[in-house]
Amino acid sequence: MRIINHVVMVIAAIGTLTVGQAASATTYYEIVARHSNKCLDVQDASLAHGADVLQADCYGTYNQQWKLVYNSDGYYAIIARHSNKCLDVQDASFAHGANVLQADCYGTYNQQWKLVRNSYGYYAIIARHSGMCLDVQNASLDHGANVLQANCWGGYNQQWSFYLP
Repeated sequence: MRIINHVVMVIAAIGTLTVGQAASATTYYEIVARHSNKCLDVQDASLAHGADVLQADCYGTYNQQWKLVYNSDGYYAIIARHSNKCLDVQDASFAHGANVLQADCYGTYNQQWKLVRNSYGYYAIIARHSGMCLDVQNASLDHGANVLQANCWGGYNQQWSFYLP
């Protein structure tokens, strides 16, 4: 069973971070889409730079676990546990619909994300370079649906929760 109230603990941890400090060196989260209750996932548990990120049924595997590392000004690197690679907007694109993948961590703005909590306890995950939201394409409910950046409109497919695996 997921720990619903854990979102409050994430907020408390995020609020006290300093530059370069992770929420916890050993704390990883499943990042779960509100509309589908599926996890942010690196496809096929790939270790490759450029591997696709999608939503998938939550299995508790390391390719579905992410840590938050504070960068600056309220932005975070979101790092996959299995590969130690960063959540990244491909080619630093500013386009609506640009693909999201995992990539070697360079600290560039397309790898920095702001977490904005709504009144229901869900988060928009916003790319620093573009101001666009992490989004499940076409609000798909499918296992394997693509994750991309899109104009923020507040849809449930752009709202995320953080849970302990």
